[in-house]
Amino acid sequence: MRAGRGRVRRAPRPSARPLLGRGACLVAATGLWGLALVGSASPAAAHTVTGVAPTNYRSEVLGVSPRLPGLAIRLLDLGRRVELTNRGPVEVVVVGYENEEYLRVGPAGVFENRRAPALYQNRPLPPGVTSTTLPAVADARAAPEWQRVSSGHSVRWRDRRTRWEGGQPDGVRLHPGTLQVVSGWTLPLLEAGNGAAVAVTGRITWVPPPSVGLWLALAAALLLVPLAVAATRWGGPLLAGCLGVMVALDVAHTVGLALATRDPAWREALRVLLGSDSISVFAWVAAAVAIGPLQRWQEGGLVTAGIAGLVIAILGGASDAAALVHSQVPVSFSATLARTAIATSLGLGLGLAAVTAVVERGLSRHQPALEARWSRMARR
Repeated sequence: MRAGRGRVRRAPRPSARPLLGRGACLVAATGLWGLALVGSASPAAAHTVTGVAPTNYRSEVLGVSPRLPGLAIRLLDLGRRVELTNRGPVEVVVVGYENEEYLRVGPAGVFENRRAPALYQNRPLPPGVTSTTLPAVADARAAPEWQRVSSGHSVRWRDRRTRWEGGQPDGVRLHPGTLQVVSGWTLPLLEAGNGAAVAVTGRITWVPPPSVGLWLALAAALLLVPLAVAATRWGGPLLAGCLGVMVALDVAHTVGLALATRDPAWREALRVLLGSDSISVFAWVAAAVAIGPLQRWQEGGLVTAGIAGLVIAILGGASDAAALVHSQVPVSFSATLARTAIATSLGLGLGLAAVTAVVERGLSRHQPALEARWSRMARR
C-alpha cells in the first residue's frame, strides 16, 4: 500500500510460525503412521517389491547331468524360485516332491499336471497360513492331467528344495563367522520321450552377515549432515542437495529390487506404482516439488522435505534394515550399494525431518531474527 509521496510499503511477510507449527505436526503424524505401518507389516512385505526377505543362506546351481541341448536352469529371489527354459527338441518333465510329474516344458509349450500335489504346495500362502491343505484332486499316484498354461519355452515356480528352511545347522551355531556349505540339493527332471533321468544339482552356503555397526555409524553420520548444513548461509541449497541424493539412491534401490526378479518391466512398474512402494513414489514426487522452494529457504519447501524425508527414512530405510544384518540381499546390483542406499535413506531422511523440528523449536525462541534471515535469503 502507498505511504507518503509515491512510496510503496511492502506488506509484512506472513509469519512462518503457523505454517511450521502445522508442518511439525504433520511430520510427527507421518512418523507415527510410518512406525505403525512398519510394525504391522511382515518383514518381507516392506519395500522389497517382491516380498523376498534378505537371508544369510546363498543357494546356487552347480550343474545339470546329463546335459541336454537347449536346457537352462537358474534361480531367482535368492533361491526361492526356479526358472527352467527348454528350447531343445525333447520335452522335459519337472518331478515334484512325491516323485509325481509336475511340469512339462518343450516345443509344444508349458503344461502343468492338475493332479500333482506340488502344484498346490508351491503356491504362495495367504497371510497367517502356515501349511497347505491339498484339494481332493491332488494325487501323486494318479495319471497326470496336463493343462497347457503357456505357448512359451520357459516356466517359473516356487520350490522348497532350492532354499534353506528350518533352524540354523550345528556348524553355523558353532562357527557363525565362517563361510560353510550347509546343504546340497537335487532337482529331478525326466526326458518326456524315454523317461531318462536328469538331475539339476546345487548347494546352499551359509554366508556370514556383514557388520551392522558400520552401516549404523554411516546412517548416524548422515543424520547429522542436514542439521549441520542448515546452520550455514547456504542451508537451503545444501538441504536440497541432501534431499536429491536421498531420493536418487532410494529410487535406485527400488529399481534394483524390481530388476532382481527378472520379470517383465511393465509388471514390475505396476508393482511399484500400485503396491506398497506407491507411498515411496508419492514421497519422491513430493521431494521433487520441494527442491525448488527449499533452495530458496521457503517454509513450504522445508516442511515438504521433512515429511518426504521421514517417509523415505521409514519405508526405504527402517523397513529394509534387515539388509544391514544379512549377507544375501535380493537386488540386481551389489549388496554393498543396496546397504549404502538404505543407510542414506535412514540417515538423511531422519536428518531432514529433524531440521524441520529444530527450526520449529528455534522459531519459538528466536522467531524475529530467523524470519529476518529468511527474508534476506529469499531476496537473494
